Amino acid sequence: MNPTDSPAPSPTSTLSSDGRFAEKVLGWKPWEAQLRIMRSIRDHRRTLVMAGHAVGKTRTLASLIIEWMAMRPGARVVCTATTNKQVHSILWAEVRKLIDRAPYLIGGELKETKWRFRDRLAEALSVDDPTAIQGVHGRANLVVVDEAEGVHQSMWDSLETLLSSKGSRMVLCFNPVTTSGYCYEAAQRPDLFNVISVSCLDHPNVRERRQVIEGAVTHEWIEEMRQRHGEDSPFWSSRVLGRFPASSTNSLVTMTELMDSDAPTQVVDEPRIGLDVARFGDDRSVLVVLDRSRTVIECQSWTKTDLMETAGRLRDAMRRHGVASRRVGVDVCGMGAGVVDRLAEDGIRCTPVDFGSAADGDWGPVVGREAQFTNRRSELHWVARSLLRRRELRIPAQWKEIWADLCAPSYWFDGRGRIAVESKDEIKARIKRSPDFSDAVLIALGAGGTKRPMIQ
Repeated sequence: MNPTDSPAPSPTSTLSSDGRFAEKVLGWKPWEAQLRIMRSIRDHRRTLVMAGHAVGKTRTLASLIIEWMAMRPGARVVCTATTNKQVHSILWAEVRKLIDRAPYLIGGELKETKWRFRDRLAEALSVDDPTAIQGVHGRANLVVVDEAEGVHQSMWDSLETLLSSKGSRMVLCFNPVTTSGYCYEAAQRPDLFNVISVSCLDHPNVRERRQVIEGAVTHEWIEEMRQRHGEDSPFWSSRVLGRFPASSTNSLVTMTELMDSDAPTQVVDEPRIGLDVARFGDDRSVLVVLDRSRTVIECQSWTKTDLMETAGRLRDAMRRHGVASRRVGVDVCGMGAGVVDRLAEDGIRCTPVDFGSAADGDWGPVVGREAQFTNRRSELHWVARSLLRRRELRIPAQWKEIWADLCAPSYWFDGRGRIAVESKDEIKARIKRSPDFSDAVLIALGAGGTKRPMIQ
């Protein structure tokens, strides 16, 4: 902490509405949208904040937590988020940062997940433990939910019970990505929630085209997103304007995009093959061939076949289509490792693709070098999506199994802003089939990307 010799201002009975506590006690000056959120917490029991990217919502929440603790005798604060990492490493870390940098000594005992201050307590609680929330009682509770759209439905009943005491408040902050779920329904209830939308276009950095607030959204990023996604895109609505899109952005690929992709491409690439090897049960081994125009020209599947025959089918496809071994991708998360080893014995060095590994970055020019992904599978899904939108990947309508599989997954942004796509097992549990056909396409794209792969 950085205390001075001056005493902190005496707490008052109400929250300030003009940012005085943030500016005078914590040493930072809120911009207008942050002030609107602060006023809403003062005046409304429930506040819903739909925010664009990097507009300062986490700092606002952290400041409100500290102000609530300082000004409310007997108060309790409960913080949670879509992931434990989000609440502990981001929101709670911002609370700690503001306290450490404050020009006044805030006081209290701040630990990893709790902060005790006189007769008051703030806690960063687990997002997946409703029972921990049910035991919270205080004279006036402040409930703070960051990245609220990703919080599981089972948590909301427990969070609502915290508003039973007089003077309690709830604030939900999120990027409005999905047109379903608790947050979307809450936005349709202005009788219960005061709804605030914070657009990146209103941020001082964007309006003045210079860095007014360090670390916040920039004018350059806005222009890049305008060129990449367009102002009529769901991404622009949710991540820039802070508004729900006309259609849900958690659909990775739409049928319309697939229909639009069924046209000649202008790409000149090397032929590619992707092989997804069945792991168990009713899963299928699927082999997909992309020609020089990056068009799917062959798709075959089979079940209950040993690795020797699977390797033989792959060798035959390579011969018939003239595909170099470096452009042959094989899934090695399961039984595919045996196929890779068998082919290596014959001197065929194909590209092993591990969906669970870290993102590779080999398609940077297509997805954007600033894009981040939770794993290789999420990255390759985004590559397929981007290529379809650029008309640089063609999947003819005859391959309906691939179409159906590509439309199945959803995606979201995790607490670190990385793109995450549903796992294969999650999709299978939801749609009652394994997305083997689309996985084979992803594996083909994983064989080298836009840079020459390293041949082992």
